[in-house]
Parts: sequence; C-alpha cells; structure tokens
Amino acid sequence: SNPTEKVNPVETPYIIVYDRGYRFDNLAPVDTRYVEFFRSLGLDLGLRAETPIFPPSGREYIINDKSYNLRGVIGVSGSTLLPKQLSQCIIEGEINRIGQDPSASIVSSDLAANLGLTVGSWIRVNGVILQIDGILSTDCPTYLKDIDGYFLSTLVMPPMSPVAPAGWSNVIITGFDGALKLGALPTKIYASGGGVEEIDRIAETMSLHTNLKVRLIRPGGEVYVFNLVSLASISGGEVMVVAGIAFLNLLVASLANYYERRGEFLTMSTLGLNPAHILLLSVAEAIFLGVISSYLGVLVTLGVFSIVPKIIPIPIDFKLTQESVMGVFALSSVIFISSHILSVRRNIILSTPAQTWKWVLTKALDEEGYWTVELPAKLKVSKIKHFITYMNSRLSEYSYTTTVNIMVHGVEENTEAGLHRLRFTYSSTEQRAFRASCILDVYEQDGWGFVKLRSKIEAQDARFIDQYVREIVQLIRQFIIEYTSLTIRILVPFSRDLAHIQPLLTVYNPSEVRVVWRGASEDDLKREVEMLEANLVRVVVVRIPSSGSMVSDAKAVIEAAKDCDLICISSDDGYLSSIALLAAQRLSKRICIIRDSEVLETTPTSLWEQLR
Repeated sequence: SNPTEKVNPVETPYIIVYDRGYRFDNLAPVDTRYVEFFRSLGLDLGLRAETPIFPPSGREYIINDKSYNLRGVIGVSGSTLLPKQLSQCIIEGEINRIGQDPSASIVSSDLAANLGLTVGSWIRVNGVILQIDGILSTDCPTYLKDIDGYFLSTLVMPPMSPVAPAGWSNVIITGFDGALKLGALPTKIYASGGGVEEIDRIAETMSLHTNLKVRLIRPGGEVYVFNLVSLASISGGEVMVVAGIAFLNLLVASLANYYERRGEFLTMSTLGLNPAHILLLSVAEAIFLGVISSYLGVLVTLGVFSIVPKIIPIPIDFKLTQESVMGVFALSSVIFISSHILSVRRNIILSTPAQTWKWVLTKALDEEGYWTVELPAKLKVSKIKHFITYMNSRLSEYSYTTTVNIMVHGVEENTEAGLHRLRFTYSSTEQRAFRASCILDVYEQDGWGFVKLRSKIEAQDARFIDQYVREIVQLIRQFIIEYTSLTIRILVPFSRDLAHIQPLLTVYNPSEVRVVWRGASEDDLKREVEMLEANLVRVVVVRIPSSGSMVSDAKAVIEAAKDCDLICISSDDGYLSSIALLAAQRLSKRICIIRDSEVLETTPTSLWEQLR
C-alpha cells in the first residue's frame, strides 16, 4: 500500500507499536507484556513512558522535600533515538546514559536553577532517587518531532485550545522504570534491527499477534501503518452454538453406541459391575475421546489455516496458548461427558437387572430358617409370568448335570397377594458339597415386580454358609441377566393356522417376527402380516419355494435365523418345524414350543437330554 505520511529519514527501518486507542491527543498505555514476544523476533527494543496530558501549569511533585510543579516526565530504556535527538540541546553534562542506567536523568535548566542542581547531584522526586547526568536547555525546539512524527516532548492542554507540546521547561527525562513510578504511562515500544526486505513481514506479524497499532518507518521516511480494521473471531454466542451442535451430534452418536454395546454392558453386569461402575468407565472413555478429538481439531485447524492463505490472499494468524489449549480440552471433555451421561446413564441402568446404581449382596435369616437375599431385578408386572416360566425352564436344564443338580418342584401363585413362587432344590457336589431347599419369590410392589431368593442350607460345615448362598445367588443372577438380555427377534414357521403365533406376542412382545413360509395362498400370508403389524411388530417374510430341495430350504432358514434370538418350532407345517429345529441346533439358538397356549422355552440340547 502507499505510505500514510512522510517523516524525517532514518538510517535503519524502525517499528513503533502503540495501543489501538493511541492518538496525538490521547496517550493510551500500551501493553508491555508483548516485549518478550517482540524480542523473540530478533529485534532490538526500546520503551517510552510519559506523563498524561497536564494543564499548562503542570502538576505538583515533591522534589527534595519541596513542592514543585513539573510539566512532564519522560522515561526511556533500550534502543531509542531520544538521546540522539536531544543531544544538541544539552548545555551541561551528557545524555548518553539515559535509558541505559535507570537512575541517570536529565533536568531542564530552569528546574536546575530553581533547585540548585548541578551535574552529579542526587534528587528525590516523590521518593524516587535520581542522579543528574545533564542539564537540558529550555531553548530546545518546542515542536521537536519523534521518529514517528509525533511530538517528542510531553503534552499539555491549554484553555480553549487543543493539546500542545509542553516544551522543555520544568521537565525530567529519566529511565523507563523510574518514570513509571512518577506516574508516567508506557506509550510506545520501539523495535529495530530487521532487514529492509523482511521488515514488512515483521510489522504485519506484530500487528496480527498483538492486535496493536504498528507504524513502520522506512529509511526514506515513509510511514506505513498496520492496524486491524476488524477482527473476525468465534466467541460468546458462536461458541455456544457450535458447542450445542457438537453436543447434539455426540448425544445421537452415543445413544446409537449404547444400543450397539448393550451386550457389553450386560457382560460387565455378569462380572459383578454395578451401573455406577459402568458409567464411570463410560466417563473415562468420554474424557479420552475428548482429548483425542481436541488434538485432532487443533491439527485440522492448523492444516486448514496453512492452506487457506495459499488460495485466498488474506493473512491468517493462529495463536495457540496453554490457556486456549486447556480451554479446548475442557470444552471438548465436558461435551463428551455430558452427552455420554445423558444418553447412557438411564440406559445402562435399564440394561442391567438391578435398575439401580449399586447392589451389594446382603443376606438375612428369616423365621423359617431361610437365608433371604434381595436380588437386583425389577420387572414389569406384565412380564412376571414369562419371567417365572423362563426361570423354570432354565433351572430345569440343570436336572441332568452332575456337579450341580437342580430339581424344580413347581410354581405357586397367590394372585391376591401378588406373589409368584418357584420352588427348587439345589445340590452341589464340588469341593464343599451342600444341598439347599430354595424358593424364588417374585412379588408385586408399587406396580413393579421384585425378586427375592430364599435358601435353607444343609451342609456338614456351616462355616461356609456365605459361600453356599453366594454360589446359588450367582447362578440365579446369571439367569436374570440372560433374561434381560433377551432381544425380541423371533423366527416362526407358518402355513395357514395363526394359533401358535398369538401366545408368542403375549409372552415376548417381539419387535420383529421372521415368518418362514412356503404356503400357496398369499391371502393367508397377508392375513398374518396384517395381524402382526396391527400389534406394532415388524414382519420379515422368508419365502421357501415349494419345489426346492431340503438342503436349500435348510440353508435359507439357517441364514434367516442367524441374528434371531429365539426360534419357534411349533407350527402347522411339520416340515418347516423340523428345519427350524435343525437350524436352532446348528446355531445353538434357544427354542420355544407352544402347548395349550403356554410357551415353553428351552435349548435343543436340553430337549434331546429330556427325550433321552
């Protein structure tokens, strides 16, 4: 761009940095914390401080215990041209140590005469000790200009007129730190030492990194100003909008992730972890993901900011500080943690039988001599009968085992009391053999069903009662977790009769039914599909061609049953029922049998054992 103005030529290019609000009539203080950053660019730095705009009479100071009005105090340090600019006005002493020695000072000739000061004298100004190195003539040009074109002296504000240079009467020029103690403001940072070719880039970098006003004086005296007209950034409301969008996206993702990991949560429950433990693991995972995403976000941002300037001719400055990095980590972690907790918290509880945050095995001996344990399970009242049926079926499967033998004695119901009772005998022949008469009670309370196990232990050594009770509870808890983990996807053979399908809907309330069909009447199939869809059940029809071989039919049924949770082998088509049983045997799937509107659930292995 073209220079904004022209000043006296200089030997080397200079950069002067001001606050954005600095003007000739407003001495805004500049932030000196950027000095170390400027020095890291390989520049020689200088600082200037000056008192605010005084009235023409000056301001009162205490000098050597006497009151005296000064019209200004100037402080410099480092690489500045002020000593060279005022050297012609020194009538006694020298000015070379100004800015190098903090106590070295220059006073005006009228101030020296009034106070009887000479070169080498020491004075105390408002408690600050200064040494007089030289005397400055009051005849020094009032309108002497600094290197940047502004007045070199301090400013005063005469009545009924704009600001004007104070001149060189009743002034003190000293070190930068001493001037600050005397009420001066840091107004300018001088920088020199950069080459003519790279000075533009350095000035632009300083402006972008600091958001300060930067003036570049080239050797010919041309002045170029670097000043951010507007600063585009993301803050405040924009950050909240972005964070909200990220939160909602992660909420959906974590909720979907929950459904995919439901089996994992159930496995953790089987190992004895409570929902609170599982949630803490999810929070730890969320923090880990938050840190990883923050790093990836920073890397992607750096990549984008390095590419954009090559496409669009605009400068982009990306500042990464420790505070900003920690802020990104904190925001990312909070978003991940909150989205995980909100979506997973309740779902974890519901995916485990406890439906509570913590469960500890505690037993109590009742009046009948039974050790009673409240099990971590909470059932819908409508599911109690199916739960009892399932537990009866699972316990019956242990009637043919050796190390653990279970004999089921039947189910009792007390509808008025809301109590369902399953009696069985548990026998163990392992290292410490014992026998226990057990009662599994499912009772209704506050609209829910709760589970209680009662065990009367018969053993030679009563010292191991805790171990015996824990062994029985562990098996029952495993069955409860299996029951809660049952998804509702059932494969059903079908020809014409719907009688065997309705009990499945009542007991399991499935979300999907896969109908294996090889009938000739599309009306029968349509009638079944409409009935299932009326119960809000998704229907998938697996068509078996009537002219196909048994091998191809079996392969089709096995393929359809792979991700099913239950296979019904009762139907009005014996051929399809046989193939369904073979598929269950091949895939180790649980099977259900409909008998007199009652649903019996078992495994193919257990069924063959009973038939044997």
